[in-house]
Amino acid sequence: MRQFHVLLLLGSTVLSTAVAAAPAAKPAIPPILTGAPSAQAINSRCDWFVARSTAMRTALERSKAKPSVATTLTAYDKLNELINDGSGEAGLYRQVSPTAASRAAGEKCEVRMASEQTKLSLSRPIYEHLKAISTPADASTKLYLTRILSAFERAGIGLDAVG
Repeated sequence: MRQFHVLLLLGSTVLSTAVAAAPAAKPAIPPILTGAPSAQAINSRCDWFVARSTAMRTALERSKAKPSVATTLTAYDKLNELINDGSGEAGLYRQVSPTAASRAAGEKCEVRMASEQTKLSLSRPIYEHLKAISTPADASTKLYLTRILSAFERAGIGLDAVG
């Protein structure tokens, strides 16, 4: 067992050294909180995820670029990734934080991130941008886009105001 821990520590050291030696690129998401984060730290982190999600969603909704896989679908993917990352972190804090206050902050953040996902899935402008993408040439992207549009439609976005 001791050898396993030594190998694990050695492997993580080698990996972190390789990452540190790589060219510095600005991470899209700040590093995850470590140790025993306070409720305040978790709330601040959640505020960052919600603010970033809102900004990205608003930019995509207001985009004047011609809808394409490279612009629209990529922006949608990045937004979805951000929301999922925030939700995953919030779930982690809810489940493993050592204090009741920090677990409650994680739970509250999960609700906020679910709200961000709902706003995305019910955004008519984003749906319209995705729907305007020309049919992709490759089968996997075509299937992916079809599934995304179907999810919007199942959520009711395709209905008119009357329903």
